[in-house]
Amino acid sequence: MNLHEKEFKISLPRIVIGLFCSVLICIAVIVAYDYSVSVVGLFVLICFLLIILPIFLLKDIFHPFIILATSTLLAIIDFLNKDLIGSQYPNYIIVYSLMVFICWYLFVYLGYLLASRETIKITANKATLPKINNPIKISIVILSTVLLGFVYSMSIMGGFQGMLNAMTNTTVAYSGFGYLRQVVGLGGIAALLLLYGGYKKTSMLILIGTGVMLTFFGGRANVILGTVLPYLMLYHYKVRRFKLWQLSLLGGIGLIFVEAIGVLRKASQSHFSIDSMWGLITNAASATSRANTVPLLIESLLNGNVDFQYGKPLINIIYAPIPRSIWDNKPEIIDGTVLIAYELTGSTSYGMPAGPYGEAFFNFGWIGVILMGFLTGFIVRRVYSKFVVKKIENAGGIMGLVFYVLIIQSVFSIFSTSAQAKILWVVGIFTLVYFLDFVFGIRLAKSRKPSQAFSNRVNETILNSNK
Repeated sequence: MNLHEKEFKISLPRIVIGLFCSVLICIAVIVAYDYSVSVVGLFVLICFLLIILPIFLLKDIFHPFIILATSTLLAIIDFLNKDLIGSQYPNYIIVYSLMVFICWYLFVYLGYLLASRETIKITANKATLPKINNPIKISIVILSTVLLGFVYSMSIMGGFQGMLNAMTNTTVAYSGFGYLRQVVGLGGIAALLLLYGGYKKTSMLILIGTGVMLTFFGGRANVILGTVLPYLMLYHYKVRRFKLWQLSLLGGIGLIFVEAIGVLRKASQSHFSIDSMWGLITNAASATSRANTVPLLIESLLNGNVDFQYGKPLINIIYAPIPRSIWDNKPEIIDGTVLIAYELTGSTSYGMPAGPYGEAFFNFGWIGVILMGFLTGFIVRRVYSKFVVKKIENAGGIMGLVFYVLIIQSVFSIFSTSAQAKILWVVGIFTLVYFLDFVFGIRLAKSRKPSQAFSNRVNETILNSNK
């Protein structure tokens, strides 16, 4: 069976709608530039079309390219907004940055399509991952750990007020305690396991509670993309398919949430206001910092102020899983975003995300953009094929989906230390989940033995009395 045939739906109505939307985007960009589009504006328009056009040919509303578009569209909107209000960087640097983005995206497509040419056989009785039999008990264990982690976080931060104050600079406040955010984030996995077990309402309550607790850590992306989005994906695949208008409504709510948390993180602001939908979008786009970080990084590399890394950050995954509180001599800079911030500003108190395309250029220049983009697309396609395209309608197949929704965003940044650490974290949690399921299974089997023996004696007595 060729999975490529099931993934895309090329029809005349979809092509017409795609072309119509492309025309609308072109008109919107032209109007935004007051009918005098700059060179940067033309490249921004190319990026928009490159991201959006393939979406109209996809059948799955949560296809990997649609997931990727949620972040890359915000990055390009940030470039557009910065160009409209006046960027601090020369036009050729902005254009150069967008060319890096376009090149990376094209080779992601190429790697994905070449991987799609293979015919993959998946039988209906073969699960991608083993099923679990005790999701509710495992969830209780995980939630207990989450609550303990949150209480401990409050104790070291000085209560709720201390955690609110720490939101203005979480990198410094949680230095050496970054694992606490990961521990509290386990609540999202508990919600997924409850949804897997069929406890929809309970899973939603756990999801909301986890989101509230994670908000105190100041991580907007961690709440929306790391917790809510995986839940929505699993709900879509397992329970009920979402409609486009429903996702649009949820996206609007997400933008409001991002704006509200952004206000809380800025100590100088004490009010929350929404001027317009475009204001919400540009504020969310500005939170990505792509239009600042990528041009500054590329300008510094081209001018020789910063050296290419030639793959040195790729070995940082060896150190990443070890908490700094355990290893005092752990290298100070592990995450790629912090490394970029250090190289550009000399500070290690925060990170400067450049996206997978920026980090690829930071390592090997154009060769890195081409090679890493191609390999990223190839890997994403194989992961999507294994866990989603031929989804198995049984418990084992659903556990594969749980694993998939937790890692797919990280797979797009597979050469980033933080993404690699996230995947290893998920693998470790799944190992723990299966271990707990094994332990609960043994206890259940032992508890059944006495009752089974008693039942056998009763049956023997009845048979003997009837003789």
